[in-house]
Amino acid sequence: QEESQQLQDERSKLMADVQVAERQNQQLGEENQKLQVQLKSSAEECAQCEMKVSSLAEQLQQTRMEMVEESRKSEEERLTLQQQMQRLSQELRAAERQNELQDESLQKVQGELVAERSSTQEWRAFILEEQD
Repeated sequence: QEESQQLQDERSKLMADVQVAERQNQQLGEENQKLQVQLKSSAEECAQCEMKVSSLAEQLQQTRMEMVEESRKSEEERLTLQQQMQRLSQELRAAERQNELQDESLQKVQGELVAERSSTQEWRAFILEEQD
């Protein structure tokens, strides 16, 4: 009788542990979904930054070609184009830095996602062991 009660108590405790683990697993799943959304958003932002970098690089190249063509013109016109090229170079560097920051953010979110997946797998394994 006493042994049966002990087994019943242990079974109840294990069932409570399983319920806690299932709740935690559900929370991890929800967090995983949030991270997936963040990952998608970061990837989209990264793609936009890459497009801007490409566009600015094309503009810079075009400006350089224009500067060569305009070198025969007056010094004032040449200086104007040089300033435009410097501004575009600064914008390009800023856009490249923004792209690097987006890449870092994307890598961080991917790392968190991998960690969440690993944690979810550990809980699943634990639950399965406890059920056995």
